[in-house]
Amino acid sequence: MTLEKTIWIDAPIAVVHSYFTESDKMSRWAGIGAKLDPVPGGIYRLDMGKAGIMEGRFVEVSESRIVQEIDAPDGGAPSRIEITLTEEAGGCRVAIRHEGLVSPFDRIASRGWDHHLARLSVVATGGAASADSLCTKPMSALMDG
Repeated sequence: MTLEKTIWIDAPIAVVHSYFTESDKMSRWAGIGAKLDPVPGGIYRLDMGKAGIMEGRFVEVSESRIVQEIDAPDGGAPSRIEITLTEEAGGCRVAIRHEGLVSPFDRIASRGWDHHLARLSVVATGGAASADSLCTKPMSALMDG
């Protein structure tokens, strides 16, 4: 399955980009900790607390595009996330294309992207997000529904 999500954020592309590529900034809107090395082949590791750890690698990193492969929690084929950043109306349009998801991870990813993109919009415009509520739920709870 392929998911597509988009959001407009009232911040410059460079600011939004930094929230996808800097460990401390990613931790402000997604998960409880991140280790990122945003170069082709570099590590992508996002600690989602009770929901588990997402691990993978960066495939491509430029000012307007970030591509990652994320290892499947069940040991299957990795999924692919393409993030496109486009200048729009004085801000940044963020387009996410997440391919290769299988059930039930497609439902988890869809809810997770909605939740996290809203949080990204808050922090990228200078706000502070509260603790990430998805990190308090075990993976089994996220699979329901």
